[in-house]
Amino acid sequence: MSRCLHIAKHLSDAFVQSDSATSGTPWRAIKGMRNLFAHDYHSMNYDVIWETATENIPALEAHIRSLMEGQEEKQYGTKLVKIPAPHFYALYIGDDMDVDEDTLKLSAAFKESGADLELVCHVFNITYKEHRSILERCRPLHDYSYFVHRIDEDKKRGMTLDEAIRETMAYCIAHGVMKEFLESHWEEVLKMFALKWDTEEEKKVLREEGREEGREEGMIAAARSLMETLHCTKEKAMELLKIPAELRPKVLALL
Repeated sequence: MSRCLHIAKHLSDAFVQSDSATSGTPWRAIKGMRNLFAHDYHSMNYDVIWETATENIPALEAHIRSLMEGQEEKQYGTKLVKIPAPHFYALYIGDDMDVDEDTLKLSAAFKESGADLELVCHVFNITYKEHRSILERCRPLHDYSYFVHRIDEDKKRGMTLDEAIRETMAYCIAHGVMKEFLESHWEEVLKMFALKWDTEEEKKVLREEGREEGREEGMIAAARSLMETLHCTKEKAMELLKIPAELRPKVLALL
């Protein structure tokens, strides 16, 4: 039963819609039951659990086996099997993104150019802002964004994190913002936001990143100056500056 619930967790919406329409299998209800097991198991009805384990699961197993018939042979075939084109998306909340949408490329993290692999991720800024297009088009994102925004505003007014979370939850419930979700998952939301990483630790990490970027920029400027003054190669300039070996490929690429 636990394996079936694990499978239900990872079902795609496309499969759920397609198979539910053709076979009548209530995949959405199955996924919903899995969510109850994972997040609200104290409210489960034991009679329903027993019926599911003894009657529904065997029927579901038979249906899954019918779907898998012939799949083992197919995996050894030579015919090209077309698959849906993958797309990658990320949602961002914070102060470091000024635009509504951006595109990140994996190759930006490579030490050298000309790699045979690339991955493009489309990033959407869901930081709360009036008339932000994506928030106007999606009410759940709008409500979540506003929820985070109000907590931050309450903290700026001097509330502790716990006070800010509780005040925001009460306000949102009273004004119909994620009302049903917050009422059903009050304690879970409290714990989730209370376990946010320490802000001072975050600032420390950002300072370290800033120092590292400044160090690299200084190396590049110094190397360029030596190359111009001594008419030497990039490699010779890095040698004279005693730039660490692990940083040389990156500095070389930027010179």
